[in-house]
Amino acid sequence: DTRALTIDAINQKAKEAFQQTGDVTGSWIQTTVEMIEKNGLRYTVYRGGVTRPTDAYECLIDAKTGTIIEARKL
Repeated sequence: DTRALTIDAINQKAKEAFQQTGDVTGSWIQTTVEMIEKNGLRYTVYRGGVTRPTDAYECLIDAKTGTIIEARKL
């Protein structure tokens, strides 16, 4: 299946990934895609993030699969 996920589905997948290691109090995702290159590979990504009771993370999320490619603590 080559259809891209909806922005809402991608945001939900990222939120669920972070919920595996703690409570998530909020999440966000930008509605425009970016092209990035990481480890010699190109990706089309959304920039998003999650907040927790004590911290927050920004992440790059693959636009086709919803997989978090990179995350950093803010």
